[in-house]
Amino acid sequence: MQVDRWSEKGGLMSLYRVIGLLMLLGVFTHVWAQAGQTGAEISLTPGFQPDPLSFEYISGGPVDANANYGGDCKGFIASEPDHVVTLEQDFPYLRITVKSGKDTTMILESSDGSVIICKDDISRENFNPQIGQALDSGVYKIYIGSYDAGNLANYSISFSESSP
Repeated sequence: MQVDRWSEKGGLMSLYRVIGLLMLLGVFTHVWAQAGQTGAEISLTPGFQPDPLSFEYISGGPVDANANYGGDCKGFIASEPDHVVTLEQDFPYLRITVKSGKDTTMILESSDGSVIICKDDISRENFNPQIGQALDSGVYKIYIGSYDAGNLANYSISFSESSP
């Protein structure tokens, strides 16, 4: 019996295409699922190590930050905070910096739901947000936004007691 090599090869190529498509869909599903989930829950005390302490995550979401928080709050954020940070003691100075290849925003919210600060760009040349100030002990929520509702961006967030 003679086997038709072309149909055998065609069937194999179709299988590769299906596997590739499934892998691609798995990646996109993973990215979208992460964007809607809360990121790292972080607990800090003065003198923490390493300094800076960094985490990787994905910004953005469907919620218009300005419509929810008003004022200088910009971008689109997830419905849940990207990070929940517990400061075990008062910090005379804590710097929170976001680094991304895309333009991102940051909202720092206290445990009672009041917005402490909304940040956009560090400077005209640096489109990453940064907060540096004294913070009392307590639980804080951090939202990292993207400028377009559907535009998710990978970012790293770092915490440091050192001034820039």
